[in-house]
Amino acid sequence: MGQALVLVNGVPRMQTIDAAATIYDETYTVPGGGLSSGTPVSLPSGGVYQSKELKVYFEGQFLEPLGVDYSYVGSGTRTQVTFVGDYYEGEKLRFRVEGNPDNIYDQTNVPTATITAGNAIDLPSGEQYYGNELKVYLNGQFMEDVIDWNPSGSGSPYTAIMMTRDVFTTDRIRFRKD
Repeated sequence: MGQALVLVNGVPRMQTIDAAATIYDETYTVPGGGLSSGTPVSLPSGGVYQSKELKVYFEGQFLEPLGVDYSYVGSGTRTQVTFVGDYYEGEKLRFRVEGNPDNIYDQTNVPTATITAGNAIDLPSGEQYYGNELKVYLNGQFMEDVIDWNPSGSGSPYTAIMMTRDVFTTDRIRFRKD
């Protein structure tokens, strides 16, 4: 394990990196004529993935899989995705594959009612986390711990967070541990 400086939404952040793991990080530029919703896209340079270890970004926004922003194509070792929505010529999509999909926690919470700032938001599936291993995204944008959210509870391990702003029924909160 080591640490590396990684750009997250254009802001440099230190992240723990498994030195033994291979990291795939490639950018796809949408070709002339654009990309229509549902059209299969192959990962550039022969990239492969299985499931949750694939991260897809559009203009710094962390896209969600499983038919929200894109879908996996096939099963087992995969090479393609399809997108929900159209992309235009020259737009850039970033594909990043890292980690073991069996060890990645990646769940989304869509509130059924407004959650007022400071109220606890439980992690789906009763997941627990320690310190800064949890990454939180609101509508695809990375949320900084202490600034945008705080752990909720009496101490580690934690099972909930508190946002520093209200969260509405139109918002999507994504919890991820790589």
